[in-house]
Amino acid sequence: MEGAGYGAVGDVTTYGNEAGLSLLEERDDMRERMKRLEGRMTQFANKHKGQIADLQGEIADLKDQIADDEAQITDLQDRV
Repeated sequence: MEGAGYGAVGDVTTYGNEAGLSLLEERDDMRERMKRLEGRMTQFANKHKGQIADLQGEIADLKDQIADDEAQITDLQDRV
């Protein structure tokens, strides 16, 4: 294979052309970034668990209020 050679991606030795090796390196970098971001998201969620629960409760209350308002609107439309 012309222009091909060996390279290292993470702990794995690979063989391919320059573009392929570059793509594998990018994939490995993206996987590492994803792991770090997932860790940060988990930390954030754990730190703000109470606030998230409060917001979910507020959302549920607002949905109930919307349903009540829609019922009232329908009733008023029927009267008109």
